[in-house]
Amino acid sequence: MIDFQIAGFAVLFAAPTAILGGYVSHFLPGSWLLALVGVVRETTEAANGVSQAGAAPRAKKHTDRKGRTCRYRVRNDFWRGSAAGFGGVLQGLVGFSAGELSTVEQILRGIPVQIAAGNSPLIIAAASILRRWRI
Repeated sequence: MIDFQIAGFAVLFAAPTAILGGYVSHFLPGSWLLALVGVVRETTEAANGVSQAGAAPRAKKHTDRKGRTCRYRVRNDFWRGSAAGFGGVLQGLVGFSAGELSTVEQILRGIPVQIAAGNSPLIIAAASILRRWRI
């Protein structure tokens, strides 16, 4: 299950920052990159249960092919853009995907897991393809 509104918003931030991270990765020592990945992994694991305030959420209802319905609120705001942008930088620097950080951010903000997990591959693919083509 993919919510194209959420995934598209995240790609707007993840793709350009992945391109930037790809360029910057040529100038940073490998030990700095390893330290950065370690800090990010620890931070995302420690963020369990944290929610941030944001713009007024819009209620959505998403129904899959089997008729299962998920109801949630979408906040395409500063926090979502920041998570996607930072994930894009990491994807460009070390291949740590923008989708992982975006998935954590979505789940912590109440998006159902099946939708957050569906959005992740789309965000990863779009940021990777655009980074490779440097569009």
